[in-house]
Amino acid sequence: MKAFIYARTSTNHTDPQDQVTACKKYAEQNGYEVSEIFIDAGFSGLNKERPSYQKLLNSLNDSNDYTVIAYSPGSISRDMADIMDIRRKCHIKTVTGPEIPDEKMMDIMLHASIALKELESNLEKDHDATWKDELDSDDES
Repeated sequence: MKAFIYARTSTNHTDPQDQVTACKKYAEQNGYEVSEIFIDAGFSGLNKERPSYQKLLNSLNDSNDYTVIAYSPGSISRDMADIMDIRRKCHIKTVTGPEIPDEKMMDIMLHASIALKELESNLEKDHDATWKDELDSDDES
């Protein structure tokens, strides 16, 4: 079985090699042949423009018979939709943290995430409207 390893740290003060070492050990114990290692140090998991993350995505577009091994789901991305997009292209295995769900469960989670974002947006609009009304009533006094 072929695999890519992806490691990411949000600061340059944390060494991603610890994640790489753990991922290599996981790969060896589970019969994966690591083809390439992608590392982004000093990048937020919300930043989609990470150089090695983009290279990983391009590599996945070229071949769909790989597994991505990461230390945790958060190492790949802090955005569940991004993780689900990758999961649709390949398997994801993590050294720690929960297993990445199958496609049916991911669709349920995606719909729930979209509904929560819509609710959050509506609550913000309601809050802004209430705040504006309060300001307007203070001006009239």
